[in-house]
Amino acid sequence: MAKISKTTTFIISLAIILLFISPAMAEETTDASWHQFHKDLAHAGSSTSDTPDSNTVTWISPNVSAIGASSPVIADGMVFVNCANPESTSSECWITALDLDDGTFLWNTSMGEREWGSWASPAYHDGKVFTSLGKVTKCLYASNGTEIWSFTTEEASCNGSPAIADGKVFVNDWQGGHYYCLNEVDGTEIWNFPIYGASETGGTSTGKAQGTVAYVDGLVYMTSGCDQNIIDDVLTEGFLYCVDADTGEEYWNQTFEHNVYCSPAVVDGVVYLTTYNFYGTGDVYAVDASNGDILWQEDIWRTDSTPAVAYGNVYTSGGYQRGKVFCRNASNGDLLWETDGNDIGGWTLSVAVADGKVFAGAQKKYSDDSFDYEGIYVLDATNGDILWSNENGGSCPAIYDGTVFTIAEGGRVVAYGGGSETVDITAEMSSITNSYLGIEQDIDITILNEGSTFANDVLISLKIDNVEIANQTISCVGGGSSQDITFTWLPESVKTYDVEVFVDPLDNIIETDESNNDVSISVTVLDGNPDLVPVSITPDQIYINQPYEMTATVSNTGYDVAESFVVEIKDGSDLVESKTISSLGPGEVEQFTFTWTASSTGFVYLSMNVDSTDMVVEESDSNNADSYGIDVEASTAIEVLQSTDWAQFQLNWLRNGTVGSYAAQEAVEEWSASGFNGEIDVTPVIVDDTVYVIASSGSVCAYDKNDGSLTWKKETESSMHKSTPAYGDGNIFVATAQGDLYSFDSSTGYKRWSVSVTNSSFESPVTYYDHRIYVADGLSGDVGTKYYYCYDDLGNLVWKYGNNNSAGFIWNGAVIVGDYLVYPVFEGRLVSLDRVTGDLVDEVNLSLSSDVSFAQADPGNFRSSVSYCGGYLYTTSERGDNGYLWKVGFDGSTGSFLNSGWSVDQGFSTSTPAILNGRVYVGQGEHGVTGKLNCFDDSTGTLLWDYSVDKGVKSSPAIATYYDSEDEVDRTLVYFTEAQNDGSMFCIMDMGDYADTVWEYNPEDDDGYILQGAAISDGLVYFGTDGGKLYCIGSDWNPWDDVRSAEGRNIAIDEVIEAYNCWRNDDLAPYTDYGVSIDDVISMYNAWRYNTPMA
Repeated sequence: MAKISKTTTFIISLAIILLFISPAMAEETTDASWHQFHKDLAHAGSSTSDTPDSNTVTWISPNVSAIGASSPVIADGMVFVNCANPESTSSECWITALDLDDGTFLWNTSMGEREWGSWASPAYHDGKVFTSLGKVTKCLYASNGTEIWSFTTEEASCNGSPAIADGKVFVNDWQGGHYYCLNEVDGTEIWNFPIYGASETGGTSTGKAQGTVAYVDGLVYMTSGCDQNIIDDVLTEGFLYCVDADTGEEYWNQTFEHNVYCSPAVVDGVVYLTTYNFYGTGDVYAVDASNGDILWQEDIWRTDSTPAVAYGNVYTSGGYQRGKVFCRNASNGDLLWETDGNDIGGWTLSVAVADGKVFAGAQKKYSDDSFDYEGIYVLDATNGDILWSNENGGSCPAIYDGTVFTIAEGGRVVAYGGGSETVDITAEMSSITNSYLGIEQDIDITILNEGSTFANDVLISLKIDNVEIANQTISCVGGGSSQDITFTWLPESVKTYDVEVFVDPLDNIIETDESNNDVSISVTVLDGNPDLVPVSITPDQIYINQPYEMTATVSNTGYDVAESFVVEIKDGSDLVESKTISSLGPGEVEQFTFTWTASSTGFVYLSMNVDSTDMVVEESDSNNADSYGIDVEASTAIEVLQSTDWAQFQLNWLRNGTVGSYAAQEAVEEWSASGFNGEIDVTPVIVDDTVYVIASSGSVCAYDKNDGSLTWKKETESSMHKSTPAYGDGNIFVATAQGDLYSFDSSTGYKRWSVSVTNSSFESPVTYYDHRIYVADGLSGDVGTKYYYCYDDLGNLVWKYGNNNSAGFIWNGAVIVGDYLVYPVFEGRLVSLDRVTGDLVDEVNLSLSSDVSFAQADPGNFRSSVSYCGGYLYTTSERGDNGYLWKVGFDGSTGSFLNSGWSVDQGFSTSTPAILNGRVYVGQGEHGVTGKLNCFDDSTGTLLWDYSVDKGVKSSPAIATYYDSEDEVDRTLVYFTEAQNDGSMFCIMDMGDYADTVWEYNPEDDDGYILQGAAISDGLVYFGTDGGKLYCIGSDWNPWDDVRSAEGRNIAIDEVIEAYNCWRNDDLAPYTDYGVSIDDVISMYNAWRYNTPMA
């Protein structure tokens, strides 16, 4: 036997050791490293590293499709980022390694399919890198991306990153409701921990395990959310767990009012976490890490972000469609500072802290990808001053060795570090046309720092004719940033003055350019009397017999203040309004509103007389009066839609979603369209031969409904997501995520008008009726007064009605019943308004038995539209797993709610009911959980049958009918979609006491999310997906070729005879308008004779 030398033994042993470590030397984890999400296992988000004092970009990587809101990790001379196809939230994903020094691409490895739009970050440990963006967690060699092991869960992870500690890897499966502890060496499961709401049988759960596990001293801290969950009659959505890292044994848990979707940060025996309230303000908590006791709690803007803890403070970021960064005392939660405005921060941003600085981003608002960031801001950790900023990056920064790494919009990684620290302060002064003797003049100044780093104590001096009259000191002007200030000056003579602003007049700041520190303008001071003139009365085009809020505008074109004067508005000799204006300075404009109803059509002239009582001495009294022609349109008859039109959400203003005619009984794709550059999140609208659809990118498109050819395409200036458009009187009305309302000519796409309505996004369907458009404030911002708006189709505001203490309206569209607009309020009320005036007619609180006998103590959240049929209103609600279907009596002649109807617990629902032939059809189920299409008896609320699908049915059913020749009865066809990625459109048939599957259509090469529902026209079914495609589904030419013919046969003899008569009489086939040939008849005859399917 050969003898093995000691040298050989050493080499073999070393090789084995290296095999189990990695192909490269592993980097040690230190206080300055950034190896895992939010730096390390405690997720404190603070580093001992130096950081750059300038906004100098070291490098920008190639476009690797890095995921916005994700964070890089840095190790072994590399930067690791998670990446995915930006066109879809469910798509191929991969992890990429970049060179630390210059950002060049090194390697990438596929991670399979990203699910739920996850923005999880990778993690590094001991020469290996770990990541998960879906069902698969992978461990790779950091040096080259070669896979070591993988672990697969039944449900996909979402947002939570792997955490590695003590030979273990901790991951989640989100709606699977579990956290998993894996062996770091081979990926085998050590234990799993079911959160509150986890399914006992596997699959989807009501609870969601979303956070990244925090690990401290052998304990792991985990968070979860369970939306709208009630425990002992108390809203309890959020949970925090403390678990033994070795065994998975729970030591304690704590509950919270709102969802805890963040990762916990654990520092000095305290767990810090944030909450996300979908319908209002979130929270930041401090919890005792030893026993779970809550130490303090304070409000912040809703957020999923993880707190950063440093310098005795807690730094958080929050805000949906807006952003803010907060700094609080870590001991007691006292607010120390917050950023100004609503631009810095966001609900997916976890800030980083180091070197006395807070690194934050500006989340892109109203973006097609809500996780994009459009700039990085570096703040002074003590007071929130901006030290420097740059338009590149902003997403969850990571810090290492003096460099800051962040992901920019578009999928590039940006590194900041080094470079020269420069200051270059300049000033811009707003122009002033004239000033007036003895009247204070505001002088508005913008101070800009065009350098790369901050300047402290910047002195600004205002000089008039070279004499300083005032100065201000700005504590800090950040590099690449600006600040606005205002001086006030009182002119004392009639002359032309030189007004100069000097920056750093004492030359205390070292700048790259000292020559651009001053700016000057000439200002002429005038003296004389006021001169009051009428300017306008708007709107100038309105409808007869409709009360309007008119706006009168008055100006003072003179040289002195006009004190206390009266403005009169007259319609002929009739006084419409008399308004006293207390004061109006020279050059100022005053507007006031008055209500006026035109009683005749054509041009009606309203006169305006300013200073009608002649109390003001003016430069001229001859220009005090003017008349304004108002074009008053006649009220035309309410438009009669064709039976084939699907003109707005759920068909028309009654929202019943029932066409009462034939629709596709076979899933034949007639055509599809794409190229929207965004998702299709709502149902199409169909009028005549045109189908209209909007995309989240802001596109508004019209297609020929028969062949899918594009008729026209227009773009709005903002994105669109949840508000279904409406057709009316030759217009398409579109409401955007930025609160704008558009009107397009339905034939040509010409933009007739657009108007900015609200700062809150629109998320409810547009309702149109009788030349009026109704739409409501969405969920943006906190709970407060949210409005339902009425505009006419000319673009004029008619009225708005405030709903107090409301979260807003998401999907809660209104119906028109006679003279009344009726809608559900999120908090559980139904409201009836006069549709013309906006006056409140009646209101019913569905939690009060004094209002209706079938009230529920907790009626849930109302997020569906209301539908109307036969004297009753129908709607649904949701509260976690629970929710109700409601039928409420309504007197259409008085606008009053009646104590008649019922409510039934059917589970979570945001689906708008459809009613036909004594039956109520409605969807049930949330995202990602098993769903149903339910059928209830309209008279009693009894469940007749349900039809189960894999995921929730959030869509509202579209209903058609079919004549069953065997039983000689009409059958009801129900069309709906399921809420999931790569979901399907379903057609089922109501068979009386059960539902039968007619077809299921799953579009090929389209794995986009689908929950939007369908529209029906001329036997064709139309729907879109988040994959950005629009589909038209029809049947083949033969309406008799189905499985509903005589028992045991594909074709019945009476169907053959009917087809023969169509050929003989040269009639088109019913429903499909197909010209039947004799060969078709023979083919049908043979199918009947031999009982075979049609070819």
